[in-house]
Amino acid sequence: MAAAQILVVEDEGIVAEDIQSMLEGMGYAVPAIAISGEEAVQKTAENQPDLVLMDIMLKGDIDGIEAAEQIRSHSHIPLIYLTAYGDGDTLQRAKITEPYGYILKPFQERELHTVIEIALYKHEMEKKLGESEEKYRSIFEAAASLIVSIDEHGTILDCNGRIQQLLNYTQDEVVGRYMSWIIHPDYLTEAEQALGNVLAEGTIREEQLKMVEKNGAIIDISISFSPLRDENGNCIRAVCMVEDITEKRRTAAELRKIQRLESIGTLAGGIAHDFNNILTAIMGNISLAKTYTDPDNISTRLDAAQKATTRAKELTQQLLTFSTNHTPFKRAVSVVKLLRDSASFSLRGSNVKCELAMPDDLWTVRIDEERMSQAISNLIVNADQAMPDGGIVRVSAKNIVLEPENALSLRAGKYVEISVEDTGMGIPGQHLRNIFDPYFTTRDKASGLGLAIAYSIVREHNGRITVESGLEFGTNLYVYIPASPEESLEEKETPEEEFTMGAGKVLIMDADEQIRDLTHEMLNNTGYEVTVAEEGAEMIELYRQAKESGCPFDVVMMDLTVPGGMGGEEAIRKIMKIDPEIRAIISSGYSDNLVMVNFQQFGFRAAITKPYSVEQLSMVLHRVMKMQTP
Repeated sequence: MAAAQILVVEDEGIVAEDIQSMLEGMGYAVPAIAISGEEAVQKTAENQPDLVLMDIMLKGDIDGIEAAEQIRSHSHIPLIYLTAYGDGDTLQRAKITEPYGYILKPFQERELHTVIEIALYKHEMEKKLGESEEKYRSIFEAAASLIVSIDEHGTILDCNGRIQQLLNYTQDEVVGRYMSWIIHPDYLTEAEQALGNVLAEGTIREEQLKMVEKNGAIIDISISFSPLRDENGNCIRAVCMVEDITEKRRTAAELRKIQRLESIGTLAGGIAHDFNNILTAIMGNISLAKTYTDPDNISTRLDAAQKATTRAKELTQQLLTFSTNHTPFKRAVSVVKLLRDSASFSLRGSNVKCELAMPDDLWTVRIDEERMSQAISNLIVNADQAMPDGGIVRVSAKNIVLEPENALSLRAGKYVEISVEDTGMGIPGQHLRNIFDPYFTTRDKASGLGLAIAYSIVREHNGRITVESGLEFGTNLYVYIPASPEESLEEKETPEEEFTMGAGKVLIMDADEQIRDLTHEMLNNTGYEVTVAEEGAEMIELYRQAKESGCPFDVVMMDLTVPGGMGGEEAIRKIMKIDPEIRAIISSGYSDNLVMVNFQQFGFRAAITKPYSVEQLSMVLHRVMKMQTP
């Protein structure tokens, strides 16, 4: 190993030679001696030594400290000061130049050797650390994803250059800010909770949130929080990997639309068959009733027609699950009815038999029923398509508890396991890993979107889908959904409808003239005094006039959607300014609309789904009329 090269800067010749002799005796090399500050700067540049021994008090225009400052501005050569003066002012000046040592004259050979070895070792370690940091920084900046370091208080400590491409901020604009600077306000609490959990538990956590660009635009992101520990093992900060998933979500939404249309097309034959049967029952019974003169026969036939209409209503509600595009709405429910309805709907017109198996004590889950119904129906349709010559689809559900570190990589806790099993030919082993990929299919008439969308929906609910399959043994798809501690909010079974007479003033708003006329006659025959309006603005004016005249309406019933006019959701807000105690009923053909589901939150006293019978209408009116004002 080559001897360390040490430049000696000393203006006393005898002292300089003595130091040179001492250094060479210790095994170091002295390439030059400088006697002034200017010469020290020049010879350092020429020789590039491993270390400089610098006397502070030098002859010439600049002293040793000034020379050290000039050397430090051009290179990172370590420097040790030699001085006979140890006063406080000199020491403070010297500290600014960040020397690697400071030794007072006269000194012993062992003292000098110790100071030099420590300085050389320190400099070597700093070089290695600098190389390591430079390598880390180059990887950090070259990363394809945005990387953000956040401390336990939520302050952004560092980020790479991707911040500018993703959010249009520079690194300097973001570092030192609280994470609310870039996280959308609606998702800040979720981000804070994720950060807290990661640092408390020392685990990795992935969330889907929203970020705000510098110009105010909002993007969807997937963010992975990973803990960073100190030398004592304490989690002191989180390193976050951020991916822009805005386009992925937009693509997924388009895929869902395509899949809904495809589902309707695949099942159209079976649905048309059912509707034609229902319409035959309605038309046949009504035409027979017109030929009878006996009131009992007429009543019997009209009852049969009404039952067929109820069947049509139920089928329509199932269809709406696949064709509407409403706001996602999660609530605590049991999946029993959802599984039965999905199986019944998906296998209409099929030669496949369905077997259902579910316990009475199945746990509640918190789901968006429309989305989860879509996912389960896709699995059942997939099973149906696996058995073109007929077979059995077994749909079952049960309660399970997952332990920590489970094979599904899900959080420990209670889950509902749903199984969809077919008796088809099974899936070849080489295809199993691809069945959830969009557009992957081995069937001529399939699009390859059904399982991909089902997988996405289940992931949205923090669940998982797995598959077991073997040739000649069929396929079993398992869905795992977290159980909810909430009690199921499913509606109780509707009591038998009874015709109920009433009295009072009722204002009806509906865009459809036939429905206005029909509802008007229904309520007139029930005992109410009825006024009708075509849209919200007209209804509000009629309500205002009646209130000011001292003869107000007792109940207002309004349509949710009015093409080209004001519907019920907007109208209720305006009319409540006139009368906060209004008794209002919302009506719509969209039973799963957010306003229909949570009507009380919007100011309504009740909701009634179209089509409705005179018995249903009279019961709802009677119940609302009896309600006390808030």
